[in-house]
Amino acid sequence: MSNADGHLQSLVGRIERLEEERKGLSGDIRALYKETKSAGFDLKILRLLIRERARDQAEIDEEAMLLDTYRRALGQLVGTPLADAAVQRAGTANIAVKAARRFVKTTQDMGRDVTISTGGMEPVTIRAGA
Repeated sequence: MSNADGHLQSLVGRIERLEEERKGLSGDIRALYKETKSAGFDLKILRLLIRERARDQAEIDEEAMLLDTYRRALGQLVGTPLADAAVQRAGTANIAVKAARRFVKTTQDMGRDVTISTGGMEPVTIRAGA
């Protein structure tokens, strides 16, 4: 047996021992996941969290930026800063519309015509009693 043959046998033996250790560790990990599930935790989220904790923060930030970019391209803005601003603005606009409707109703109840003018659009007159 040559020196190279002995070295190869040594390497193969070490790999085989590590493979056996890996099998044992995999069984231990499966048992922990079962215990986690029986405790009521969501395994999908737990696995995601464990993968995330093993990654570099810069990699996580880059992935989040790319997801945000792709979501915008697909029109899926939920959870993005732009979507959050739109929701806030829509809420403010909704309050303004409700206030305007109350004003129009009150003014009509008093028997007056109401003219509403918005930026860049033709004014609209709502006749009293209409």
